[in-house]
Order: sequence, then C-alpha cells, then structure tokens
Amino acid sequence: MADEAMNIINEELVINPDDLQLRVYYGRVKMMKGALDEAELIFKSVLVKNNLHVDANLSLGKMYMIRKMWDDAEKQLELVLRLDSRNFAALANIAKIYLTRDGNLLKSKEYLLKAREINEKDERIHFDLGMIFFYNGEDMAGKRSFDEAEALNQNIDHKLIARVYIHYQHFDWAVASLDKHLDRVFNSGLPHDSEAELLLAGSL
Repeated sequence: MADEAMNIINEELVINPDDLQLRVYYGRVKMMKGALDEAELIFKSVLVKNNLHVDANLSLGKMYMIRKMWDDAEKQLELVLRLDSRNFAALANIAKIYLTRDGNLLKSKEYLLKAREINEKDERIHFDLGMIFFYNGEDMAGKRSFDEAEALNQNIDHKLIARVYIHYQHFDWAVASLDKHLDRVFNSGLPHDSEAELLLAGSL
C-alpha cells in the first residue's frame, strides 16, 4: 500500500512539483517505509520554503518521536500548537512524550483531554486516554474510554483491551472483550487463537 501511495504521489509531483503538501505526503510515506533520513530531508525542505507549514512541522515532530528524540519532538509539536492551537494530533503526541519520557500521568492526561475535546472521533485518543486512566487508578473512566474507542471501531483489538482488564483484575470486563475477540476470529475465518482461549479460561 505504501508503494502504491508513493507511485501516486510521484505522478502528482511531476504535474505539481512545487506543491508543498504533496511533498509532505511523500515524506510521510517514506517515514512509513522506515526511510527516516529521507523523510527528515523532505520535511525540512518544505520548511525551508514555508517554516509555518503545519503539516510539515507535525510530521517532523512525529519523525523525532519515532527516533525517540523526545525534546526535539516536543519543541516541534509545541510549534505546531502555536500555529494551530486546536491541532489534536499535536496534543495527543505531546501527551505520549510526557508519558514516555517523563512518566508524567497528569500532563499526559491534560493534553489527551484537550485532544479529545477537539476530536471525539479519534479512537486512538480514546484508547490512549483509557490507558492513562488505568495507570492513574481511574478504572471506570478507563473502561468508558475503551468503550468509546470500540464504538468508533468495532474491529479494535479486544484481546489487547482484555489484557489491560486482566492486569487490573477486572475479569468480568476481560471475559466480555475476549468473547468479542473470539467471535470476530470465528466469523472472519481467522486462524484459531488458542492464546485468547487460555486468557478467557483464566478469567472465568
């Protein structure tokens, strides 16, 4: 899929070589393929032409996160917020930085709540916020966030959610999630999942 996207973008760039947004898309595909050095050069070349380009700054920040260059990533993403205070992707990624780099649950929660307020339709924000709630001992709020994520994506990883529930000893919640996972495996013709069945047996 990434190769197909790259071919399409290349064709468009032949027609519109000065389209900065297309160049950002091209850099993102490179980033998806793991070509981080090339992606960085592309994003920075866009910023040379327009240092206020929101998507280029955001993409560069995400690339720094992949490289675990947390301080550089935070600086880049805070710049995005100065350009666009309602950029929920920047807010959500800064939340991850506070959690991963600093273990700061309160700051991570603060940024994720802001992101959710702006975009209630992003399942990843709901899921990440759910994890923060569980880390912080707010289990019911965590379950509500997971439920909201599931409502947005019926194919969410129910086994992963069940693992969280098991870790926090909510076995009845885990059973419900594992039942959904196993139903999807059966109905979709996916390979037999003995691991999920063992998790289910241990949760009953």
